[in-house]
Amino acid sequence: MKKIRSRVVEPETNEITIINNSEELHELFDDLKKRVKRNKNS
Repeated sequence: MKKIRSRVVEPETNEITIINNSEELHELFDDLKKRVKRNKNS
């Protein structure tokens, strides 16, 4: 399996997150889903 390195930039803060593997990517999406749910409930 090829290693992929990606950068994600948070638009509001310009914070850069570097993703080194798919597990980190899944964790990031899980966190994002939780944030979206919280914002919808607010």
